[in-house]
Amino acid sequence: MSNIIEINGLNKSFKDVKAVRDLSLKVREGELFAFLGVNGAGKSTTINIICGQLAKDSGSVIIDGCDIENRLDEVYITVNKNAVPGDKRSPFITSGIRLGTAAVTSRGLNEEDMDKIAEFIYLCATDFENSAEKIKQGVEEICIH
Repeated sequence: MSNIIEINGLNKSFKDVKAVRDLSLKVREGELFAFLGVNGAGKSTTINIICGQLAKDSGSVIIDGCDIENRLDEVYITVNKNAVPGDKRSPFITSGIRLGTAAVTSRGLNEEDMDKIAEFIYLCATDFENSAEKIKQGVEEICIH
């Protein structure tokens, strides 16, 4: 069986507090896995990183063989996990994924362009090996017009 989750050298800090330090683990497909630990051990922080709700400082998180963050970087799509303006929650709790909305509006992109970007993200997750060059070209075309 293959690994369904693979984490290598994961780190996350909140100011001076190191919540997760150099965590590495593998969960094989079909296995049951649980985090046990005292309060503050980094369990929830790790789960939030795995689920994409919190940005990591360093390391890699691979789900079902896919490191989507690095794939997107390779095809010129920048995804950041910043707090959404006006959100009342702490800035350390992300509100979702922001797809460079400032860059989108300053470049004059429209809804059709965003639909293309959404398709590119889908292809990164599902068919990266066959689509990477096509995605790069598409992103470059969107950014030029």
